[in-house]
Amino acid sequence: MGLVLGTCCAAQMACCFGSALCSCCCACLPPIKGSTSTRLMYMSMLSLVALLSIFMLTDTVQGWLEKISAYYDICSRQLGTDTDGSVCNRLVGYAAVYHICLAGFIFFTLMALLMICAKRGHDPRLKFDRGFWGWKFLLLVGIIVGVFFIPNSETFFNVLYVVGLIGGFLFILVQILMFLDFAHGWNESWVGKMEETDNKCWLAALIVSMVTLFATALASVILLFVFFSGCHDNTFLISLIAVLCVLISVISVLPPVQEASPRSGLLQPAFTSVFVVSLTWMGLTSDPRKKCNPTDEVAEWLAIALCLAYTNLTVIIASAKTGTEENSAAYIEGSGEESGGQVVIDDEEDEVAYNHSLYHLAMACACLFLMMTLTQWYSPNTVDAGDNAAEFSASFASKWVKVSSSWICIGVYCWILFAPMIFPDREF
Repeated sequence: MGLVLGTCCAAQMACCFGSALCSCCCACLPPIKGSTSTRLMYMSMLSLVALLSIFMLTDTVQGWLEKISAYYDICSRQLGTDTDGSVCNRLVGYAAVYHICLAGFIFFTLMALLMICAKRGHDPRLKFDRGFWGWKFLLLVGIIVGVFFIPNSETFFNVLYVVGLIGGFLFILVQILMFLDFAHGWNESWVGKMEETDNKCWLAALIVSMVTLFATALASVILLFVFFSGCHDNTFLISLIAVLCVLISVISVLPPVQEASPRSGLLQPAFTSVFVVSLTWMGLTSDPRKKCNPTDEVAEWLAIALCLAYTNLTVIIASAKTGTEENSAAYIEGSGEESGGQVVIDDEEDEVAYNHSLYHLAMACACLFLMMTLTQWYSPNTVDAGDNAAEFSASFASKWVKVSSSWICIGVYCWILFAPMIFPDREF
């Protein structure tokens, strides 16, 4: 036992401070590809940025930040001396979130620039990208500490707000593509197993999943009408998304669509309907008008939690996808038993399994999306003495970004359905 633990600790040290691939110490776990292990490690770094950002929105940390001169200057400059303490707390919390997410954005942007045109497994940059995790975590922490020395000026917040809008919206597009790809992969996997095994259990699983998802979407739309129909524009938005969900469900089973895409069924539109209805709900909870939005702070945090969950799911889906499979039979030195841990498959010995630069760029956009989500798409620079803490939980910018995202998702899904008919000679 001691030898196994010692060997495992040595392997983890090589992963943290050397170019060795990372794995878990538990040998009972199934083998994992090196490319997947690498992306999951970067996901943990993104999680660190998210957790620190959420921590900055707690009352304890916000009260501590007020005592720092740079953050106290924000309150005195924008709110005056006689201000509501809750407004100042939220203001300095948002400013701290901007700094931490900026650090994550800088780190992943640097990694994206470093990995440009890295296509061969023998590229020394690939060794750094897949290893040296201890040094990279220290680099991220160092950047986080460093960005807090950036002055909280009006220019800083204005520029970062614009960058956050662009990057956050780009990540929403990535999120939509990943979720739609997941829905199609889910359907194709179960339909394929049903056809291969002729097992009716897979058909039953498809039907149960489809009915559950449609029932969830229908119940959610009803609840939206019950709680958010206080304004005519909200009623229109709810009605519109309900009609669009019905429309894509009908289109997906039309004979021309079925002929062009034989595995197109009702599971994909059911999954898409739940996703777009949830986006609409998050948008309506961001409406700053009290008569149109009866939700409280609990709903605000629930919407933020759902956004963070979608972010993590997007990264997980992206991390689980591998571009090439040819080199998946090559193992790094030592088996799971010899190393005292999980077996890692070096699937990038000859060529990369995915575009490392684009992956880091997506992670950089994820940091900006986290920044905009946690701050409700607010800029700390827009706060004045006439605001109150309750107004920070909602904004029209946040509402329309989320609502428009649901429309974009519907549009992308319709394109996926019609593209095989428009371009029959191309593979989709």
